[in-house]
Amino acid sequence: MNNLADKDLIHPITRGTYKEPVYKDFISREEFINQTGIFVSPDYYEYIYDIEYKKSGVSAEEFVHDYEEKYSTCIQEIPLQGVFKYDVMDDELNCAGEYDECYEPNIWEIINALARNGKAEFEKRYDAIEEYNRVLERYQKLPDEFLALTEIIKKVWLQNNIVNDLLEHLAYNEICATEIVRNEALKDVWDISLNQLKMISKDLDRSLESFKQIEQSDKKESRRS
Repeated sequence: MNNLADKDLIHPITRGTYKEPVYKDFISREEFINQTGIFVSPDYYEYIYDIEYKKSGVSAEEFVHDYEEKYSTCIQEIPLQGVFKYDVMDDELNCAGEYDECYEPNIWEIINALARNGKAEFEKRYDAIEEYNRVLERYQKLPDEFLALTEIIKKVWLQNNIVNDLLEHLAYNEICATEIVRNEALKDVWDISLNQLKMISKDLDRSLESFKQIEQSDKKESRRS
């Protein structure tokens, strides 16, 4: 384990909106960096906890103390030389969202802010993709529902047209409906129309039943998910 300076490499974040996981049986990522002197990204920290630490079978204190010597893969050391410059108006680097105003972050905290921002953006995109996939899966089922609904609308439209044609025919001939039986031409029109309406009505019932089955199936799948 490195001999660190008295001050923290990364000071406690006071304002960050992105919340990293904190495990009851382990230390936070920032504290891990402060104690080991090794910078780890949010993703790699999760790997360390889920794989290396759990596999080690030792306490968190012992694991962190011996991490570099016993559990790390290959630590690369880069001497920090020269002066790092950045524009204080650059919100990606000034840590304004992490600490109080007018705070001057060190290079470790700047790198940490970049790592946190990258992880937060990745999770936002991942959540958006997951939501998109759920919506896409839902709407992929729409063709069946849409076709069934279209058939229902079409049959209702046909029924409406037949009834309208009948009424127009009766009005045009100025004959009361009770006299239809005395007029062979009107009787034929009436019988044909009634038969058409009966056939369409049966088809409509089947279409409605099919639509209900699709809808019920969709509800069952939604409950499972």
